[in-house]
Amino acid sequence: MRRASPSSAGRRIRNKDGKVPTIDGRVFMNTLVIYAVKHSQAWGKKNDHAKACWALHKAISTAATGVQEKLLGPRQLLILQWLIMRDHHQYYQSKKSEDALKRGELPTSQLWTTVDHVNSEYIPMPLSFPTE
Repeated sequence: MRRASPSSAGRRIRNKDGKVPTIDGRVFMNTLVIYAVKHSQAWGKKNDHAKACWALHKAISTAATGVQEKLLGPRQLLILQWLIMRDHHQYYQSKKSEDALKRGELPTSQLWTTVDHVNSEYIPMPLSFPTE
């Protein structure tokens, strides 16, 4: 995360999509539900990205309280939001042709690895995670 300079103090730093990431666990979990519902409705129940987001929500919500607090720490939340955004872009850029979609050939989400990490109570920082 970028450090605030005196001229940028008070301004919120936005990601590439213009969205401001949250460091509040409750906001993240509520937003994740809304996000997964929207993607499920827009692209159908076979949408692997939406399924992975639901699995991520379930993994965090069913974890023990102390584990939840660890998984929803500020650093982990920024990493999770970045991973979801990256997967969103990769998933929808790899969309198949109209015929392939009709046959049920959908892209595969890369977010399942993150779900596995959350289930093991650890979220590693990816090498490509921005440091500023």
